[in-house]
Amino acid sequence: MIAPKELPPRKENQKTRGVWTHLVVISVSSLCLVLITGWHIEKYKPNIYVGKAQAFLDSDLKDQAMLELKKAVDHDSHCPIALYLLGCLNIEQGAFNEAKSWFVKLEKLAPDFANIHEWKGYLLFQLGELPMAETEFKICTKVKSSVFNHNMLGRVYSLQKKWDLAIEEFEQADRLGKTTLKSWADTGDLIFTEGNIMPSLDTVVIPGAKRSTSFEEEEMTNTHIMLAQAYYEIKEYEKSIQQTKEVAGRILSDKQVNIIAQLYNSLAWNYAKEGKNLDQALELCQSGLSLNCSNPETIHDTEAWIYFKKGNLKEAKKEMEKALKITPDNAIIQQHLRLMERAIREKVKHIDLQETR
Repeated sequence: MIAPKELPPRKENQKTRGVWTHLVVISVSSLCLVLITGWHIEKYKPNIYVGKAQAFLDSDLKDQAMLELKKAVDHDSHCPIALYLLGCLNIEQGAFNEAKSWFVKLEKLAPDFANIHEWKGYLLFQLGELPMAETEFKICTKVKSSVFNHNMLGRVYSLQKKWDLAIEEFEQADRLGKTTLKSWADTGDLIFTEGNIMPSLDTVVIPGAKRSTSFEEEEMTNTHIMLAQAYYEIKEYEKSIQQTKEVAGRILSDKQVNIIAQLYNSLAWNYAKEGKNLDQALELCQSGLSLNCSNPETIHDTEAWIYFKKGNLKEAKKEMEKALKITPDNAIIQQHLRLMERAIREKVKHIDLQETR
Protein backbone atom coordinates (compact mmCIF):
# COMPACT_ATOMS: atom_id res chain seq x y z
CA MET A 1 0.00 0.00 0.00
CA ILE A 2 1.15 3.51 -0.82
CA ALA A 3 0.72 5.98 1.98
CA PRO A 4 -1.00 9.23 0.91
CA LYS A 5 1.12 12.29 0.82
CA GLU A 6 0.82 14.35 3.86
CA LEU A 7 -1.23 17.55 3.20
CA PRO A 8 0.50 20.77 4.01
CA PRO A 9 -0.89 22.50 7.11
CA ARG A 10 -3.51 25.26 6.48
CA LYS A 11 -2.41 28.72 7.20
CA GLU A 12 -4.30 30.85 9.75
CA ASN A 13 -5.36 33.49 7.18
CA GLN A 14 -6.97 30.81 5.01
CA LYS A 15 -9.16 29.70 7.90
CA THR A 16 -10.28 33.26 8.57
CA ARG A 17 -11.07 33.86 4.91
CA GLY A 18 -13.22 30.73 4.81
CA VAL A 19 -15.23 31.81 7.84
CA TRP A 20 -15.85 35.24 6.33
CA THR A 21 -16.93 33.68 3.04
CA HIS A 22 -19.52 31.58 4.85
CA LEU A 23 -20.78 34.60 6.76
CA VAL A 24 -21.15 36.65 3.60
CA VAL A 25 -23.04 33.86 1.82
CA ILE A 26 -25.35 33.38 4.79
CA SER A 27 -25.95 37.15 5.10
CA VAL A 28 -26.69 37.60 1.40
CA SER A 29 -29.03 34.60 1.43
CA SER A 30 -30.86 35.93 4.48
CA LEU A 31 -31.19 39.37 2.92
CA CYS A 32 -32.54 37.87 -0.31
CA LEU A 33 -35.00 35.79 1.70
CA VAL A 34 -36.20 38.87 3.60
CA LEU A 35 -36.55 40.90 0.40
CA ILE A 36 -38.41 38.13 -1.42
CA THR A 37 -40.70 37.56 1.57
CA GLY A 38 -41.37 41.27 1.86
CA TRP A 39 -42.08 41.51 -1.86
CA HIS A 40 -44.54 38.63 -1.67
CA ILE A 41 -46.25 40.10 1.39
CA GLU A 42 -46.52 43.50 -0.26
CA LYS A 43 -47.76 41.95 -3.48
CA TYR A 44 -50.49 39.95 -1.76
CA LYS A 45 -51.35 42.53 0.90
CA PRO A 46 -54.52 43.67 -0.95
CA ASN A 47 -55.69 40.04 -0.97
CA ILE A 48 -55.03 39.85 2.77
CA TYR A 49 -57.17 42.96 3.33
CA VAL A 50 -59.92 41.54 1.09
CA GLY A 51 -59.81 38.28 3.06
CA LYS A 52 -60.18 40.17 6.34
CA ALA A 53 -63.04 42.18 4.81
CA GLN A 54 -64.83 38.98 3.79
CA ALA A 55 -64.46 37.67 7.33
CA PHE A 56 -66.07 40.87 8.64
CA LEU A 57 -68.88 40.50 6.08
CA ASP A 58 -69.50 36.95 7.25
CA SER A 59 -70.00 38.42 10.74
CA ASP A 60 -72.19 41.23 9.33
CA LEU A 61 -69.61 43.85 10.38
CA LYS A 62 -69.92 45.94 7.24
CA ASP A 63 -68.25 49.13 8.47
CA GLN A 64 -65.10 47.22 9.42
CA ALA A 65 -65.24 45.40 6.10
CA MET A 66 -65.30 48.71 4.23
CA LEU A 67 -62.22 49.92 6.10
CA GLU A 68 -60.30 46.79 5.07
CA LEU A 69 -61.43 47.13 1.47
CA LYS A 70 -60.28 50.75 1.34
CA LYS A 71 -56.88 49.61 2.65
CA ALA A 72 -56.78 47.10 -0.21
CA VAL A 73 -57.49 49.84 -2.75
CA ASP A 74 -54.89 52.12 -1.14
CA HIS A 75 -52.26 49.41 -1.67
CA ASP A 76 -53.50 48.46 -5.12
CA SER A 77 -55.88 50.75 -6.98
CA HIS A 78 -56.36 47.96 -9.53
CA CYS A 79 -57.86 45.45 -7.08
CA PRO A 80 -61.18 44.62 -8.81
CA ILE A 81 -62.79 42.61 -6.02
CA ALA A 82 -62.20 45.44 -3.53
CA LEU A 83 -63.70 48.01 -5.91
CA TYR A 84 -66.65 45.70 -6.54
CA LEU A 85 -67.39 45.06 -2.88
CA LEU A 86 -67.05 48.75 -2.00
CA GLY A 87 -69.60 49.59 -4.68
CA CYS A 88 -72.01 46.94 -3.44
CA LEU A 89 -71.69 47.93 0.22
CA ASN A 90 -72.32 51.58 -0.60
CA ILE A 91 -75.48 50.57 -2.48
CA GLU A 92 -76.68 48.71 0.59
CA GLN A 93 -76.10 51.79 2.73
CA GLY A 94 -77.92 54.02 0.24
CA ALA A 95 -74.76 55.94 -0.71
CA PHE A 96 -75.55 55.66 -4.42
CA ASN A 97 -73.22 58.36 -5.71
CA GLU A 98 -70.33 56.88 -3.73
CA ALA A 99 -71.21 53.45 -5.10
CA LYS A 100 -71.28 54.86 -8.60
CA SER A 101 -67.73 56.20 -8.26
CA TRP A 102 -66.43 52.74 -7.27
CA PHE A 103 -68.26 51.05 -10.13
CA VAL A 104 -66.94 53.59 -12.64
CA LYS A 105 -63.39 52.74 -11.55
CA LEU A 106 -64.17 49.03 -11.74
CA GLU A 107 -65.72 49.27 -15.19
CA LYS A 108 -62.66 51.08 -16.54
CA LEU A 109 -60.39 48.48 -15.00
CA ALA A 110 -62.40 45.35 -15.84
CA PRO A 111 -65.45 45.97 -18.07
CA ASP A 112 -66.26 42.23 -18.10
CA PHE A 113 -65.96 41.72 -14.35
CA ALA A 114 -68.50 39.17 -13.08
CA ASN A 115 -71.89 40.63 -12.09
CA ILE A 116 -70.91 44.21 -12.95
CA HIS A 117 -73.98 44.68 -15.16
CA GLU A 118 -76.33 43.37 -12.45
CA TRP A 119 -75.03 45.74 -9.81
CA LYS A 120 -74.69 48.64 -12.18
CA GLY A 121 -78.27 48.10 -13.31
CA TYR A 122 -79.49 48.04 -9.72
CA LEU A 123 -77.56 51.22 -8.95
CA LEU A 124 -79.00 53.03 -11.99
CA PHE A 125 -82.46 51.83 -10.99
CA GLN A 126 -82.02 53.35 -7.52
CA LEU A 127 -80.81 56.59 -9.07
CA GLY A 128 -83.91 56.70 -11.30
CA GLU A 129 -81.89 56.43 -14.51
CA LEU A 130 -84.36 53.96 -15.99
CA PRO A 131 -83.31 53.80 -19.69
CA MET A 132 -79.71 53.07 -18.66
CA ALA A 133 -80.88 50.55 -16.04
CA GLU A 134 -82.98 48.88 -18.74
CA THR A 135 -79.89 48.50 -20.94
CA GLU A 136 -77.90 46.91 -18.11
CA PHE A 137 -80.61 44.45 -17.12
CA LYS A 138 -81.17 43.44 -20.71
CA ILE A 139 -77.52 42.40 -20.74
CA CYS A 140 -78.01 40.65 -17.38
CA THR A 141 -80.95 38.55 -18.57
CA LYS A 142 -78.96 37.42 -21.61
CA VAL A 143 -75.74 36.67 -19.74
CA LYS A 144 -77.20 35.31 -16.49
CA SER A 145 -80.90 34.53 -16.62
CA SER A 146 -82.19 34.65 -13.03
CA VAL A 147 -85.42 35.43 -11.21
CA PHE A 148 -83.85 38.56 -9.71
CA ASN A 149 -82.65 39.94 -13.06
CA HIS A 150 -85.97 39.34 -14.83
CA ASN A 151 -87.82 40.89 -11.88
CA MET A 152 -85.59 43.96 -11.99
CA LEU A 153 -86.08 44.39 -15.74
CA GLY A 154 -89.82 44.00 -15.20
CA ARG A 155 -89.76 46.69 -12.51
CA VAL A 156 -87.89 49.04 -14.84
CA TYR A 157 -90.57 48.47 -17.49
CA SER A 158 -93.33 48.98 -14.89
CA LEU A 159 -91.98 52.37 -13.86
CA GLN A 160 -91.95 53.32 -17.53
CA LYS A 161 -95.55 52.03 -17.83
CA LYS A 162 -94.50 49.47 -20.43
CA TRP A 163 -96.93 46.98 -18.96
CA ASP A 164 -96.82 44.32 -21.68
CA LEU A 165 -93.03 44.14 -21.50
CA ALA A 166 -93.15 44.14 -17.70
CA ILE A 167 -95.60 41.23 -17.65
CA GLU A 168 -93.41 39.31 -20.09
CA GLU A 169 -90.40 39.66 -17.77
CA PHE A 170 -92.34 38.80 -14.61
CA GLU A 171 -93.81 35.72 -16.27
CA GLN A 172 -90.33 34.65 -17.35
CA ALA A 173 -89.15 35.10 -13.75
CA ASP A 174 -92.10 32.98 -12.59
CA ARG A 175 -91.30 30.16 -15.02
CA LEU A 176 -87.62 30.25 -14.16
CA GLY A 177 -88.28 30.35 -10.41
CA LYS A 178 -90.64 27.40 -10.48
CA THR A 179 -88.09 25.36 -12.42
CA THR A 180 -85.30 26.30 -10.02
CA LEU A 181 -87.28 25.56 -6.88
CA LYS A 182 -88.54 22.28 -8.33
CA SER A 183 -85.01 21.16 -9.18
CA TRP A 184 -83.89 21.90 -5.60
CA ALA A 185 -86.89 20.03 -4.21
CA ASP A 186 -86.21 17.03 -6.45
CA THR A 187 -82.62 16.80 -5.22
CA GLY A 188 -83.61 17.23 -1.61
CA ASP A 189 -81.81 20.58 -1.29
CA LEU A 190 -84.89 22.71 -0.59
CA ILE A 191 -84.67 24.20 2.89
CA PHE A 192 -87.43 26.42 4.23
CA THR A 193 -86.28 29.05 6.70
CA GLU A 194 -89.50 30.56 8.00
CA GLY A 195 -89.17 33.98 9.55
CA ASN A 196 -85.77 34.53 7.92
CA ILE A 197 -86.63 35.98 4.54
CA MET A 198 -84.31 38.49 2.92
CA PRO A 199 -85.95 41.81 1.85
CA SER A 200 -84.67 41.71 -1.70
CA LEU A 201 -86.97 44.49 -3.08
CA ASP A 202 -85.09 47.19 -1.15
CA THR A 203 -81.88 45.45 -0.09
CA VAL A 204 -79.17 43.85 -2.17
CA VAL A 205 -77.44 40.68 -1.09
CA ILE A 206 -73.73 41.21 -0.49
CA PRO A 207 -71.67 39.53 -3.24
CA GLY A 208 -70.00 36.40 -1.99
CA ALA A 209 -72.93 35.57 0.26
CA LYS A 210 -74.89 32.56 -0.91
CA ARG A 211 -78.31 33.29 -2.31
CA SER A 212 -80.28 30.85 -0.26
CA THR A 213 -83.48 29.08 -1.09
CA SER A 214 -85.33 31.64 1.02
CA PHE A 215 -83.91 34.39 -1.21
CA GLU A 216 -85.30 32.64 -4.29
CA GLU A 217 -88.65 32.14 -2.55
CA GLU A 218 -88.72 35.83 -1.66
CA GLU A 219 -88.04 36.75 -5.28
CA MET A 220 -90.86 34.45 -6.38
CA THR A 221 -93.20 36.19 -3.92
CA ASN A 222 -92.15 39.52 -5.38
CA THR A 223 -92.75 38.17 -8.87
CA HIS A 224 -96.38 37.27 -8.10
CA ILE A 225 -97.02 40.61 -6.37
CA MET A 226 -95.56 42.60 -9.26
CA LEU A 227 -97.46 40.51 -11.78
CA ALA A 228 -100.66 41.19 -9.84
CA GLN A 229 -99.97 44.92 -10.00
CA ALA A 230 -99.16 44.81 -13.72
CA TYR A 231 -102.34 42.85 -14.54
CA TYR A 232 -104.33 45.38 -12.51
CA GLU A 233 -102.89 48.23 -14.57
CA ILE A 234 -104.08 46.64 -17.82
CA LYS A 235 -107.47 45.87 -16.21
CA GLU A 236 -106.97 42.10 -16.19
CA TYR A 237 -108.55 41.93 -12.75
CA GLU A 238 -109.10 38.18 -12.53
CA LYS A 239 -105.48 37.49 -13.45
CA SER A 240 -104.42 40.02 -10.85
CA ILE A 241 -106.44 38.24 -8.16
CA GLN A 242 -105.02 34.88 -9.23
CA GLN A 243 -101.47 36.16 -8.72
CA THR A 244 -102.28 37.30 -5.17
CA LYS A 245 -103.55 33.78 -4.42
CA GLU A 246 -100.11 32.44 -5.33
CA VAL A 247 -98.63 34.06 -2.20
CA ALA A 248 -101.37 32.91 0.18
CA GLY A 249 -99.90 31.30 3.28
CA ARG A 250 -96.42 32.71 2.75
CA ILE A 251 -94.61 34.86 5.28
CA LEU A 252 -94.82 38.42 3.98
CA SER A 253 -92.97 41.59 4.92
CA ASP A 254 -94.94 44.62 6.09
CA LYS A 255 -94.33 46.27 2.73
CA GLN A 256 -95.64 43.26 0.84
CA VAL A 257 -98.69 43.07 3.10
CA ASN A 258 -99.50 46.72 2.43
CA ILE A 259 -99.04 46.33 -1.33
CA ILE A 260 -101.41 43.34 -1.49
CA ALA A 261 -103.97 44.98 0.82
CA GLN A 262 -103.94 48.14 -1.30
CA LEU A 263 -104.32 46.05 -4.43
CA TYR A 264 -107.35 44.26 -2.95
CA ASN A 265 -108.80 47.63 -2.03
CA SER A 266 -108.23 49.03 -5.53
CA LEU A 267 -109.81 45.98 -7.16
CA ALA A 268 -112.82 46.15 -4.84
CA TRP A 269 -113.21 49.89 -5.47
CA ASN A 270 -113.19 49.39 -9.24
CA TYR A 271 -115.86 46.71 -8.94
CA ALA A 272 -117.90 49.08 -6.76
CA LYS A 273 -117.58 51.92 -9.28
CA GLU A 274 -118.70 49.62 -12.07
CA GLY A 275 -121.51 48.22 -9.91
CA LYS A 276 -120.59 44.61 -10.63
CA ASN A 277 -119.06 41.64 -8.79
CA LEU A 278 -120.08 43.30 -5.53
CA ASP A 279 -119.97 40.08 -3.51
CA GLN A 280 -116.48 39.41 -4.82
CA ALA A 281 -115.57 43.01 -3.97
CA LEU A 282 -116.65 42.43 -0.36
CA GLU A 283 -114.52 39.27 -0.23
CA LEU A 284 -111.53 41.26 -1.47
CA CYS A 285 -112.07 43.84 1.27
CA GLN A 286 -112.24 41.12 3.90
CA SER A 287 -109.05 39.56 2.52
CA GLY A 288 -107.34 42.93 2.72
CA LEU A 289 -108.44 43.52 6.31
CA SER A 290 -107.31 40.03 7.35
CA LEU A 291 -103.74 40.99 6.40
CA ASN A 292 -103.51 43.57 9.23
CA CYS A 293 -102.27 46.28 6.89
CA SER A 294 -101.20 49.81 7.84
CA ASN A 295 -104.26 51.63 6.45
CA PRO A 296 -107.37 49.54 7.17
CA GLU A 297 -109.55 52.70 7.16
CA THR A 298 -109.33 52.93 3.37
CA ILE A 299 -110.63 49.38 3.06
CA HIS A 300 -113.50 50.06 5.47
CA ASP A 301 -114.32 53.14 3.37
CA THR A 302 -114.44 51.02 0.20
CA GLU A 303 -116.48 48.34 1.95
CA ALA A 304 -118.99 50.97 3.06
CA TRP A 305 -119.61 52.10 -0.51
CA ILE A 306 -119.97 48.48 -1.66
CA TYR A 307 -122.69 47.93 0.94
CA PHE A 308 -124.30 51.19 -0.20
CA LYS A 309 -124.30 49.89 -3.78
CA LYS A 310 -125.91 46.66 -2.57
CA GLY A 311 -128.63 48.66 -0.79
CA ASN A 312 -127.52 47.61 2.69
CA LEU A 313 -127.49 51.14 4.15
CA LYS A 314 -127.13 50.05 7.77
CA GLU A 315 -123.90 48.13 7.10
CA ALA A 316 -122.70 50.91 4.81
CA LYS A 317 -122.89 53.50 7.59
CA LYS A 318 -121.42 51.07 10.11
CA GLU A 319 -118.31 50.47 7.95
CA MET A 320 -117.83 54.18 7.32
CA GLU A 321 -118.01 54.83 11.06
CA LYS A 322 -115.34 52.14 11.58
CA ALA A 323 -113.13 53.96 9.10
CA LEU A 324 -113.63 57.27 10.89
CA LYS A 325 -112.96 55.68 14.29
CA ILE A 326 -109.53 54.54 13.06
CA THR A 327 -108.66 58.01 11.71
CA PRO A 328 -110.96 60.56 13.44
CA ASP A 329 -109.23 63.53 11.81
CA ASN A 330 -109.42 62.18 8.26
CA ALA A 331 -111.23 64.93 6.34
CA ILE A 332 -112.01 62.69 3.35
CA ILE A 333 -113.69 60.01 5.46
CA GLN A 334 -115.59 62.69 7.39
CA GLN A 335 -116.87 64.00 4.08
CA HIS A 336 -117.80 60.49 2.92
CA LEU A 337 -119.76 59.85 6.11
CA ARG A 338 -121.70 63.13 5.74
CA LEU A 339 -122.38 62.31 2.09
CA MET A 340 -123.61 58.84 2.98
CA GLU A 341 -125.78 60.04 5.88
CA ARG A 342 -127.41 62.64 3.64
CA ALA A 343 -128.03 60.02 0.94
CA ILE A 344 -129.62 57.71 3.51
CA ARG A 345 -131.69 60.55 4.96
CA GLU A 346 -132.89 61.73 1.55
CA LYS A 347 -133.29 58.16 0.30
CA VAL A 348 -130.85 58.70 -2.55
CA LYS A 349 -130.15 55.32 -4.09
CA HIS A 350 -127.39 56.28 -6.46
CA ILE A 351 -124.15 58.19 -5.86
CA ASP A 352 -121.50 58.54 -8.55
CA LEU A 353 -118.47 57.06 -6.82
CA GLN A 354 -116.16 58.85 -9.25
CA GLU A 355 -116.94 62.03 -7.34
CA THR A 356 -116.09 60.59 -3.93
CA ARG A 357 -112.39 60.09 -4.64
